[in-house]
Amino acid sequence: IDGIDVTDPSSVQTAYDFGALTGAGLARIEIVPGSQSALYGSSAVGGVIAITSTTATDPGLHHRVSAEYGSYTTRQLSYGLTWMDDRSDFAVTLSQVATDGFSMADENDGNPEADGYAANRLSFNGGYEFDSGLRIAIAGFSETSDGDYDSSFPIADADNRALIETAGLRLSATFATGPVDHEIALSRF
Repeated sequence: IDGIDVTDPSSVQTAYDFGALTGAGLARIEIVPGSQSALYGSSAVGGVIAITSTTATDPGLHHRVSAEYGSYTTRQLSYGLTWMDDRSDFAVTLSQVATDGFSMADENDGNPEADGYAANRLSFNGGYEFDSGLRIAIAGFSETSDGDYDSSFPIADADNRALIETAGLRLSATFATGPVDHEIALSRF
């Protein structure tokens, strides 16, 4: 996400858990098939999903608000702000999604509760370009999700809860020396 490797090395499969990712504030999702380990590391043997957040593309200050409502009292609200001038740019998006949900466990077996879910996400990115052509940039995100769920094997258990908190930050510098473009980056997830 925005150049931050979000795979989980402590998991059996190092894949990212897309469950807490909302669509608010995302500009592009790119699927790069085939081995990409030279660019993205040893866990990218089968391909990469590269997610890019909204960035400032037009000069000036711009606001974006979105609200949705649906089944099971599902609601999503997001606010985005972008700013850009000749040398610098900045974008930030705040989003929240929540639902009362429904229960996978059978209500006839004494399970009347619905399995609710809520997620919050903050993402930001920006940069500044110096006269020399050096560009310093920052990108980051923080997301939390809290959801109830029912296990299904061997019998439905209605008392499960998943709380997930993730955050990522990336600092980078890009510059050119003749025909060669360089990027130096440091990221943490």
